[in-house]
Amino acid sequence: MEAKPYLGFDPDEDLGGATIKEVSDFVKTNTIYYLPVFKKMKDFGSKLSFNVTCLFPSLFFANRKMRGWAILAVFLSVIFAIPEALIYMVESSALPEQSSLYHLVESNMALFEKLGIICNAADFVVRLLFCLFGNRIYFKYIVRSLKKIKNDGGNFMAQKLASMGGINPTNMIVITLIKAGVALGITMLGIYLFEMLNLIAALP
Repeated sequence: MEAKPYLGFDPDEDLGGATIKEVSDFVKTNTIYYLPVFKKMKDFGSKLSFNVTCLFPSLFFANRKMRGWAILAVFLSVIFAIPEALIYMVESSALPEQSSLYHLVESNMALFEKLGIICNAADFVVRLLFCLFGNRIYFKYIVRSLKKIKNDGGNFMAQKLASMGGINPTNMIVITLIKAGVALGITMLGIYLFEMLNLIAALP
């Protein structure tokens, strides 16, 4: 049986600033999932829907070319991982035993373990929120991007649509490397600042 174009929806139906055809052309992949979800959001004003891929929000947003949201997800993930990272660095002797930060974590291990539990819970809540609101965020991004493309006009609308829409799996590799770099950078900067503050505090 031949598949119905646009899942049987009217391609010229407005979804709040963009037609079903325009949204479908922008999404490109997995429209069989997204079009009904977006139409429901428009028809009933619903904001919640569940997107399981948003359990890994930085990868989802990066793949869908939503760079700002991908970076935000990376920073939240790295911040929530700090207590457990410090515990691991002490237990694996990755931190020099003579360092002030090593002694701080070692002497307050129970506190850092509790902080780790709290941060893990917070990370789970954030991931769940992204699962519930990720489609809404993506829908608003699509409409906003399509409005910008149409307002810019010109002879390169197709190229702009290809550039901004669809997916780019390579971005998932890039955001993973960025996450590793951010984690390393925050760790090194935190250690440096902590040691400097301790040196300053020890000055007569």
